[in-house]
Amino acid sequence: MSPSNYTNWRSWVAVFMLGIASFTIVTTELAPIGMLSSIAQDMQQSASSTGLVVTLYAWLSAAVALISVMMISHLPRRPLLVGLMLLLGGVNGVAAVSQSFSVLLAARVVGALAHGAFWAMIGTLGAQLVSESSVGKATAIIFGGVSIASVLGVPLINWISSGAGWRLSFLILGILSVVTALTLVLSLPHVSGTPRLGRGELFSVFRNSKLRIVYLIAACGIVSHFAAFTYVEVLLSSVIALPNSWISICLLTFGVAGIVGNFMCGMYIDNHLKRVLSTGLLLISLCLTLISLPTVSSKVITLLLVSGWGLGVAHYSLVFKHGSSD
Repeated sequence: MSPSNYTNWRSWVAVFMLGIASFTIVTTELAPIGMLSSIAQDMQQSASSTGLVVTLYAWLSAAVALISVMMISHLPRRPLLVGLMLLLGGVNGVAAVSQSFSVLLAARVVGALAHGAFWAMIGTLGAQLVSESSVGKATAIIFGGVSIASVLGVPLINWISSGAGWRLSFLILGILSVVTALTLVLSLPHVSGTPRLGRGELFSVFRNSKLRIVYLIAACGIVSHFAAFTYVEVLLSSVIALPNSWISICLLTFGVAGIVGNFMCGMYIDNHLKRVLSTGLLLISLCLTLISLPTVSSKVITLLLVSGWGLGVAHYSLVFKHGSSD
């Protein structure tokens, strides 16, 4: 194999491993959603208190992502990403063996630090690993891990925890994190960091009144979605009283509906962005309202509402990923 072919092959291995890393990161973030009742029962906590392992994780990772752009974006990518994946593996291992809720919560807090720093670094890495003509494909592979985690991660975790316990789920995620880190050591070439973004540059975007409205809409929608989604397993198991097998089906359906929604949204978003956003918000609001009614007990109706919820979230989130205005 010629040196150029070896370099190209190694770069694509790194791209695929970064896709697995993004899958592991997102699945780690969402994992407790699929086993919240089991964790709460084992730790002798209420479901609302146990939800902190998701909500606190999300808020911290978002804050760390912003700080990381200013603090560590200049560092070389390979040692940074390898270190973050090893850190994630360690905290998942601690979560798996934790005997108290405070230890579990502390592990999740540290995991949120790794999560936020990871996403601050990963955005432009595909363009630094492959040729210009292959940037789109590389980026799709790296961020494809997010979609796969959303579709398979939560239902798979729910299925594992219902059969073998929630601790095994965290242990598997920890092992996967370490294996990914070791593979990145061998495959990821030297990639230099980017200039640090100054605090003034970062916060200058808030001076734009139109952007402030966009951020407010995004924040309200994202907070309302995750506030509900964090406790979806508790709702399905304790309130609607679905069996575990149907909970996994509902979670899987939510993810599949999200992928379908992405394709549907992609067909219309360029010419009808506001309508797509309004449709997403309406679907989320309608489905969350109906699924919370005490009269909803049918498996089929629940499945339809979860599907509509997934479609709405896909429409809503893709609008902000699109990053344009109508």
